[in-house]
Amino acid sequence: MKTAEVSFASGDSIQQLDPNIFKHYEYIVAKLPSGEIKLLHELEKLDFMFLEAQFDLSIHFDNSIRTAKSSDVLMSRITSTPIETTEKIIKLTQQITPELFQVDRISIDPELGKEVGAIRYKNWILDEYKNGKIFAHEIMLGSTPIGFFILKELSANRLFSLLAGLYSPFKNKGLGLSIVQKPIDWAKEHNYREISTRNSSNNSESFKIHLACGYRLDAISYILRWKRKEKTEQGDTYVDDRSSATDLL
Repeated sequence: MKTAEVSFASGDSIQQLDPNIFKHYEYIVAKLPSGEIKLLHELEKLDFMFLEAQFDLSIHFDNSIRTAKSSDVLMSRITSTPIETTEKIIKLTQQITPELFQVDRISIDPELGKEVGAIRYKNWILDEYKNGKIFAHEIMLGSTPIGFFILKELSANRLFSLLAGLYSPFKNKGLGLSIVQKPIDWAKEHNYREISTRNSSNNSESFKIHLACGYRLDAISYILRWKRKEKTEQGDTYVDDRSSATDLL
């Protein structure tokens, strides 16, 4: 599936969108600043579907706050261990099941679904491992792996949190704080000064945990998508190309 992403700035209009893009791509993601309601509605008239509000977050460690005392005892039992070989990265991707990220914008898209969402994340992890300077860690409760986090170096002082999650058997057990706090701990230990990340409005629990750990909200964007339809005798239907939908943005 050929995909594209279009980003709009404040004050842009629908005229910034090249109409030829619909001829060349089957799946288009549009990103625009919050508050651009007129543009959002114009995109909806072109059959773009709203998927989420995306929150840009960052933490500067001199401004960070402590986690709640009630979490300290549990957090002291949780550690992280580096994932440093190709074999271990591949093993990590095998833990990415359709149930792991159920509120991801691809997973909740009725025309794609959780299986495509899982494939997207697996390929994203492998691509970042091959192409970028990333730091992948497995989160351990004692000797038991319960989740993971992946950070990407942006500069000598700055990291971007690419992805983190609890493995399915450990969800809803009060362990969600670990996938946000442990990357912070590691970054501090290695003399980084800032982590930035993005959070979906579809995942309010993650958003609350990030704020509790000291992240601040920097910006909000609207995310919409357009998917090409094909004509049939029964009318419009969406093209279902799930076998190749591994490069979704």
